[in-house]
Formats: sequence, structure tokens, C-alpha cells
Amino acid sequence: MDMRRIGKKIAKWRKDKEFTQMGLADQLGVTYQAISNWERGETLPDITKLPKLTEVLGVSIDELLSNSEETTAVRKLIEEGETAVIPIGTVKTLAPILTPKQVTSSVKKNDKELHFSDLSALAPYLSEEYLEQLVEENYNKITLSDLIKILPFLSEQYLSQIAEREYLSKGIKSLKYLLPFLAEDHIDGIALKEFEKTGIKGIKELLPFLSEECLEDISRKSYEIHGLSSLHDIVPFLNEKFLKKLAGEALE
Repeated sequence: MDMRRIGKKIAKWRKDKEFTQMGLADQLGVTYQAISNWERGETLPDITKLPKLTEVLGVSIDELLSNSEETTAVRKLIEEGETAVIPIGTVKTLAPILTPKQVTSSVKKNDKELHFSDLSALAPYLSEEYLEQLVEENYNKITLSDLIKILPFLSEQYLSQIAEREYLSKGIKSLKYLLPFLAEDHIDGIALKEFEKTGIKGIKELLPFLSEECLEDISRKSYEIHGLSSLHDIVPFLNEKFLKKLAGEALE
């Protein structure tokens, strides 16, 4: 769906009607910022606003969308609601104007046709619960590239489950792509487990993501067992006050 093209049409028709953005917004029950975003092609009006929008502008949905397949699907969704069945390809195209409930409902009706390349495109529009259900059901089939695209749309709780699963089965290096999305306390927990097994060298990839408390805890343990020289890799991540304290203890 070409958001810029649709945005230009909305702007032209609004001006033809001598409406300000605020005036059009008032009639549709949205903010003028929403109208501005539509006209710049940054977002689209959701499907619940389309009938009123076209009515106010004096145009048809066909004229707005300029695509017979999209128009047919939109009319079907407006008329039939959640009972409407539309192809996955069309769901992907229309997703920006559908509610998460509508996207989820449409995908559920087509789940046998769903491929993970589709899922990565639909992830921003699906309900979090249903997205996680799909990922779980198909976890062993998902490629790394597809999983990376989905990660920002998964809950912290589910991401923690994935991280624990990957760590236990494949080791610390398997967490490389998950780290930016994990909660700090969960990374701390994994780091402490791995530190007990392999020391600081085994958790080098995790150091930038650890809390100050965890970094100091690990540093203290390593120092007491192996001395100050064992902290070479972790030093850049420690605060100056803590380092001076350790150095003072070492001198004593």
C-alpha cells in the first residue's frame, strides 16, 4: 500500500474542500497531527475511519485506494467485520490500516498459508499474545534472519524464555542477537551462571549489557579468586570509584 500516494490524495481533496487539517480532524474525531501524518505518508487512517473520511471528502474508497483487490478487501472488512476472510497477501498490504484485532483475526483464518517471511512483515500489527503463540508453535522452523525481525515485538517475558532456551542448548554465544532486547536482570542472571563456569572471559559479549551491581559482583569474585589481573576484560565497564577501591585493597 503506497502511503505517500494515498497521503497526497487526502491532502489534495482536503484542500479542494477548503478544510484545514484541524477542521478535517474535528469531523473525523482525530487529532490534526494524525491528519498531518496521513498527508505526509507517514501513517494511514485505520479502517474504522475510512467510511467517514471518504464521505467527508466526497470520494469513494475505490478512488482513495486505487486498487481493486485492496478496495474489495476493505469493503468486505467494513461490511463483515471479524467474520471476513481475506488472503494473507492482502492482509500484509492492508495491515497498516487495520486494528491489531483485525489483523490477528485475519491471520488466524489463513494460518495454514502463513510463512515466516509473512510473519516478520505482519509482526508489528499482530497482538503480542498471538505472535508469541505462532513463534512458539514454529520455533524450530524459524530462520535466524526472520527471528531477528520479530524480536522487537515480543514481550520481555517471552524473550527471556527464548534466551534461556538458547543459552542452555547452544551456549552463551547464541545470545548475541537477543541481548539488546533482554531485560537487564535476566542478562545479569545468565552472566552469573556463565561466570561460575568459565570466568570473565566466558562472558565478554555480555559485559556491555550488565548492570553496575552485577559487574561489581563478578569483579569482586574474580579478584578474590584470581587477583586484579583477572579483571582486564571487565575494567572498561567498571566505575572509577569501585576500581580505586579494588586497587587500594590490592596494594594493602
